[in-house]
Amino acid sequence: VMAEDEFPSVAMATKADAAYVSGNWEYTLENGDAVITEYYGSATSVTVPSQIDGLTVVGIGSRAFEDKSNLVEVILPNTLESIGNSAFEGCSSLTGISIPVDVTFIGSYAFRDTYKMKKMYIMSETLESVASDAFLWAAPPKGATMTIYVKNQTVKNQIVSALGNNPSKFTVEI
Repeated sequence: VMAEDEFPSVAMATKADAAYVSGNWEYTLENGDAVITEYYGSATSVTVPSQIDGLTVVGIGSRAFEDKSNLVEVILPNTLESIGNSAFEGCSSLTGISIPVDVTFIGSYAFRDTYKMKKMYIMSETLESVASDAFLWAAPPKGATMTIYVKNQTVKNQIVSALGNNPSKFTVEI
């Protein structure tokens, strides 16, 4: 059994952590960096900042964009290292997203119920963890497929194993 301090540290802030607000963003601190825990805006296109209040944004926390059904586009910063559980769950209008190169963790249900998602680019060559249900119910509507572009075979294997309920609705390409 591993001691508590031996578990890997992953920036996955939850609403229970001390939160700060800057504009439309709520965030918590994780090792001196910021983890976005909620987006308060209603824009259809959002650019997540690489810095907030002088802190580097390294994570999208659990449920940060949950049920933002009008959200069509999200641009993530190159400083990002993790995408938490249910981060984009219920973003049913989201059509595509590019996961930056330094992201090493994608949590459970991260992209659940993103029915209109057609393309995803995963730029990371070294994903350390992709939850087995990260894409559960992310499949596009009948007759459509979602293409996930990855950098190498290792990442492709991780993504294919995380496709959940309906892998035939997905194409994973290197």
